[in-house]
Amino acid sequence: MKKFQWSEDDIQVVLKQMPLVHDRRSKEEIYNQMIKKKKIIRKNGRIVSALVSIAAVCFFMMIGASLNLSSSSKKDKAEEHENEMKVLMNAEESSPKQAVMMSTDSADKVASRVVKDRKVVVLALPDLNRKAVIPVSVSASPNEHSRERQLQFAKEQLPGQLGLDNHWFDRITFSNASDDQTEWAVHVAKKHPVFSNDPAVTTVFLSSIEETIRWLGGTNVQFFTEHKKGINLPSIGRLESLRVSHKKRAYYFYQSDPSHPLFLAPSTEPFSTIEDAFQSMQRMKSAIFRPSISQHVHIMDIQKQGRHLIVQFTPNSVLNESAASQWMLEAMLLTAREFGFHSVTFLGGNTEQVGPYRLGESIRVPIAPNPLSTR
Repeated sequence: MKKFQWSEDDIQVVLKQMPLVHDRRSKEEIYNQMIKKKKIIRKNGRIVSALVSIAAVCFFMMIGASLNLSSSSKKDKAEEHENEMKVLMNAEESSPKQAVMMSTDSADKVASRVVKDRKVVVLALPDLNRKAVIPVSVSASPNEHSRERQLQFAKEQLPGQLGLDNHWFDRITFSNASDDQTEWAVHVAKKHPVFSNDPAVTTVFLSSIEETIRWLGGTNVQFFTEHKKGINLPSIGRLESLRVSHKKRAYYFYQSDPSHPLFLAPSTEPFSTIEDAFQSMQRMKSAIFRPSISQHVHIMDIQKQGRHLIVQFTPNSVLNESAASQWMLEAMLLTAREFGFHSVTFLGGNTEQVGPYRLGESIRVPIAPNPLSTR
């Protein structure tokens, strides 16, 4: 397209040729019209300013709500961490006192909660409130070779101040009823508390017998009231025998109060997989037991290689030389034993050593839980 070059003179000529335009409004009309336009502009400006102010208020309210939610979330996490730290501190503060009651090697800083390589007899004792049954291990007498005599010796060696009923088996005797030690006879004296009309006592009685016989390798129990076949329990009636089944269980923390030792306690319910058991050990809620896996420990992967288990922790999992970290690994080792594993390797985490256990190396599962120092 051709472009025209306009000079100033050409523009003036064109303007002179255009028709005249007359504004017939008076000065007052023109002034009033200008005032109205200014009011409209001011009004629009006020509206825009108001909208901007409202938007700013909404923006800051949203930020405030977000900060409150974040603060609340952080507060909840802080409280959760504080509660867990209180539990760990109580456990660690009571650990030196517990060394008197819990058997351990002199080189260990923390009293172990598992038996690694010696002969023991396991007795399942109810707590003083009749709410839980805790298996404890007493060293077997080197002078006694029969299991019946070893059981009797173990009952006599139970120390006090455990927070458990160490006299529970005083009126109960065990005798082997088969050559392969799978069947046991349990004789109960008439004055035993189980004959009181208390369902809670009946429950812990049956649980303690079943747990004790399970650790003896037994599968069947025959009951006697002193020398007569069967026992009459007020809450359930007559009972002559009890079948002991193998259960795959998790292990939790149990402690009646800070003045008594912390024990590893098996769950009352079995689990179908070890993954479910580990989850329960971290997430369970109970008035009796406490989680044995810290909320600050995360399992990234679990591998099964025959009878060997590999547990992979995330790199940010908090493991240290504390008693709680050691007992956590021991609870996991006992749980692995329940599922038929012979050894476990722990990987990951933020350390290479937890008490006597080195991460990255194969660890044999324990023989039994909760070793006691005898009288």
